[in-house]
Amino acid sequence: TSKAFVSDHEVQEVYDQNKAIFTQEGKVKPFKEVAVRLRTELTHRKALQQALKFATEFTVKLVPEPDKPQPSFEALADESKLAVKQTPFFSANEPAPGISTPAFTAAAFKLSEESPVSDAVGAPEAVYVLRLMGSPQPSTLPPFEQVKEMVKSAWVVDAARKLAHEK
Repeated sequence: TSKAFVSDHEVQEVYDQNKAIFTQEGKVKPFKEVAVRLRTELTHRKALQQALKFATEFTVKLVPEPDKPQPSFEALADESKLAVKQTPFFSANEPAPGISTPAFTAAAFKLSEESPVSDAVGAPEAVYVLRLMGSPQPSTLPPFEQVKEMVKSAWVVDAARKLAHEK
């Protein structure tokens, strides 16, 4: 992948088109005051666009050709120098650890045996392509002994909160 580059002309153009955003107390902030922040923001946006394009190209390679075997996700990722990470099972209410993007969770819960690979999912921290690794697991209640202390602690906090509101 290439590095995102933003020209001086692009920064100036965005500044000129959005002067209202840079107006404070009726005065437009000078270009020199906002140029670095604008360049950083534009570079980030352009990098995200490039990453989304690259990820979309990756997903296209995963579509099997007629009469050919399913392409290997790992092999294509390795060939493209992409990191492959596996999440533990997670729920819609408790997203995957370290991934706070709702779009990731939404994409994960759309996956199925018939459609095991997601489209590219953009997030502030990364761009993801998700693949279903296993069947969804049924929800289970842990044994009481395993959660007893947590339940007691939650009850104590709730009781204290109720007492505080009574006074």
